This record gives sequence, structure tokens and C-alpha cells, in this order.
Amino acid sequence: MISTIGFIIICLACITQIVYLILKKTEPFSHFLLLAASLLLFAETTVRSVKIQFVAVTNTFESLIFFSATICLVLFIYRLRSGSRSFPFVVFGGTITAIILLAIASSPLASCTRIPVHVIFRTTKKAIGIPLGNY
Repeated sequence: MISTIGFIIICLACITQIVYLILKKTEPFSHFLLLAASLLLFAETTVRSVKIQFVAVTNTFESLIFFSATICLVLFIYRLRSGSRSFPFVVFGGTITAIILLAIASSPLASCTRIPVHVIFRTTKKAIGIPLGNY
């Protein structure tokens, strides 16, 4: 649910960017929307991390949410540091990228089921040839 709200906020930021690109004016506030979405997506990652007691980037869904949050945070910092000299198409392209990543995360391509950590460790140990023992 938190990631859905973040997705909606990113879409609102994209709409405001499109309007200001068409009007050819400096866009004043969509980077704050991107910050809010980034914080919500990081909160979703934190909640899932607490639930599985491990950093929640163990499947495609969680990784895409994390990458989208990181893109939004980088766009916010870029826009804040560059001010009016920022390239609006760079911010717009990054926003579209974040939207695409979240759309893929919500599609059937990315499962949102949690993988237990011990299964990940067992699979990793098998893949690199470490004897499993009583783990």
C-alpha cells in the first residue's frame, strides 16, 4: 500500500513536469514530490526488512522499489543542488524511469512474496560449492 501511494506521487510529479515542459517554464515543486515518494518507498523497504529480519532486496519486487526510491532521491538532490540550472529533461527522464521500475514491480513479472533468508543462504552455499552441514 505504501508503494502504491509512492507510485501515485511520482505520477503526480511527472504530470507537473509535463505541464511545465509544455509551458517552457521553470518547474518549482515536483522535486519535493519526488522526495516524498522516495521516503515512502524507503519506508516500504524498511517495513519489509523488519518483517524478514534482513535487508529487503531479496527478490525482484523489493529491488525495483529500492532502485526507484534511489532514483527519486538522486533526482531530488540533483534538482536541489543545480537549482534553476538543472536540465528539465534529465529530471523528467529520471521520473519516467522510476515510474517504469514501479510499474514492473507491480506487474506479475515481479513476485512480491518474501523469500526466507535461510533459503537464500542455502542456495548461495550450494551455488558456490560450500558443504551445507547442519545449516
